[in-house]
Amino acid sequence: MKSILIGDLILDNYISGDVCRLSPEAPVPVLNHTKEKIVLGGALNVGRNLNNLNNIVSVLGIAGKDTAGKSISEIMKKDGLKTDYIIYDNLAMTSKKTRFITNGQQLLRWDVEKNTYSKINEKKLVRTMNSLIGETDFVVISDYNKGVCSELLLNDTIKAANDKGVKVFVDPKGSNFYKYKNAYCITPNTLETQLVYKSSLKYDKDFEKACKFICDTFNIKTCIITRGKDGMTVYDSNTFCHIKSKAKDVFDVSGAGDTVIATLATYKTRGENLIDAARIANLAAQHVVGKFGTTPIIQEELDKYL
Repeated sequence: MKSILIGDLILDNYISGDVCRLSPEAPVPVLNHTKEKIVLGGALNVGRNLNNLNNIVSVLGIAGKDTAGKSISEIMKKDGLKTDYIIYDNLAMTSKKTRFITNGQQLLRWDVEKNTYSKINEKKLVRTMNSLIGETDFVVISDYNKGVCSELLLNDTIKAANDKGVKVFVDPKGSNFYKYKNAYCITPNTLETQLVYKSSLKYDKDFEKACKFICDTFNIKTCIITRGKDGMTVYDSNTFCHIKSKAKDVFDVSGAGDTVIATLATYKTRGENLIDAARIANLAAQHVVGKFGTTPIIQEELDKYL
């Protein structure tokens, strides 16, 4: 299937080492470097998941003409992701998250980033989206609040998709859910839900009310709230369903939401109903949180659970 992915491009860097002592200069651990790994993060991790689930992915985003941007381009080509629709801008800075790791634990995360929004790039992304929307099967919006997912771009994308009968799946960020209005499905986590739904989120009924509030307020047809170790609450505009997580070993939750949105969109478009697609997405998330670092699902791994 063909998919359009719109979102913020991030390079994830993992620096691992051993800690045997504290610094004599300050009460901080000294990390003796042993290895380093760079992988695609942010919306690009959604792209890796979509690609691994046998979709043809058109990635729309912005990167800087810098070292991190060059690394993103090289890794995308190596991973089989096309770079044709990425805007490389001299004035932009490619977002990079560097995690310092020892014994499977994060010591520190160091982010280097700058908002990538510009009116010129926004217009280019709208033009590209319009050129692709007629031949796509579904759209995924992966918002990391770095400047790509502007209100104009998302409103135009959702309108164009709806006109073509194409479903839009949104992984949101921030408190402005109005820019996602009229989408087919939105998948906030508990913290993101709390930003727009000001009441308590403690019991299943609370999450049901929050799902309906989001759908009614922003005219979004369906809502799935991801709840970490408590699984997810699904609202398909008629029925509520609470899907429990059976993850035994949770090493790293980074990227789990990326796997959920990619798997959900893929299986819904393949013909599953929303609740069954969410069950499959939950299984995929359970698998990736058992691995360290930003790790996408692979179709063969997912098939073992189905």
